[in-house]
Amino acid sequence: MQKDDILGHCLLEDRISKCPEIIQNMMETPIRAKMTERPEHFTVTGIGSSEAHGRFFTDLINRYTTSSATFLNLSNFYTVLPQTAKSKESVLVIFSQGISPNSLLAINQRSAFRNIVLFTSTTTVGSKTTHAELVKTLKAQGHTVIQYPLENEYTLLVRVIGPLTGYLAVIQFINQNWNKSIHPCNSSDIVSAIKEAHENIPINAIDVLEDMKRGSLMLMTAPLCEYAQNLAYKFLEGLFVPIPTIIDYLSFGHGVFQQLVTEPRPIIIFKENTVESQLLYNRAKPMIEATQSKTIEITSNLPPPWNIFAYEAILNCLILDGIKKWSIDQIVWPGKNLDQGLYNIRDPRS
Repeated sequence: MQKDDILGHCLLEDRISKCPEIIQNMMETPIRAKMTERPEHFTVTGIGSSEAHGRFFTDLINRYTTSSATFLNLSNFYTVLPQTAKSKESVLVIFSQGISPNSLLAINQRSAFRNIVLFTSTTTVGSKTTHAELVKTLKAQGHTVIQYPLENEYTLLVRVIGPLTGYLAVIQFINQNWNKSIHPCNSSDIVSAIKEAHENIPINAIDVLEDMKRGSLMLMTAPLCEYAQNLAYKFLEGLFVPIPTIIDYLSFGHGVFQQLVTEPRPIIIFKENTVESQLLYNRAKPMIEATQSKTIEITSNLPPPWNIFAYEAILNCLILDGIKKWSIDQIVWPGKNLDQGLYNIRDPRS
């Protein structure tokens, strides 16, 4: 970090600039994620940006494989889970980029499950930290630890590298264990979408950010709406505006539209290159215009589920523009070190 980068803007810009190369490297050298056997069921959890990874994993397992998956919010592990025949046949999947204290709530209850799969950026190379020792212990116990970049993405509140690489780790895990059940996407197309992200920010987008301080919503179709949590978190953690409400197109007409007619709020519209998405957009467009809400249209030409990479990258660049415009401090963020009452929980009995 530069000495004069007291707000973290240069550090964030640098991390965003490294995303294409890091994803390219992962595409060329996939993570090693082969399991000895494929379980019939996964119990999945994660929090923060890792919640999106967990829900992404859950959707893709259910959509593309013969196995099934159920997502549980991490607070389910705040109590001691009963050991049941059902849980003993399920593999527990935990997403935590830096192995946060909260993730230990789930990790420490691994005996209730058949096995665990931990997706993390924590490594054991040249490190003697508690987290590194935990990774060594889990591997020694026969659990699966899948490691993806970036191990040290701290200093700033908002993260941009880990979210992208986590999605790719999930896809590579599934394709290695279910014989490429997710149709591969050309790596050059993915890398280009990330490189060209700033060019794909709508011209009016930076001006709409100001209105997001009083609330906004994200309009999208399935399957994106199942795992768009981190797209919304970017505005919360990057700009400290209220988190946008994620709305599926068909839910838009069930109360949301009517409320927006009385009180317009910014709408971020995620457009896909699928026939179904375009048809839904065409039907919704007159209703959106009737609300007189300001809109930002984010477009990806990558097919689902790969389009998440373009959406993440575009919003990374938009958030950076907003952070610079508002001179937001991403190093000494509001409430820093005052969150330990909840963040530092690692044992349900503590």
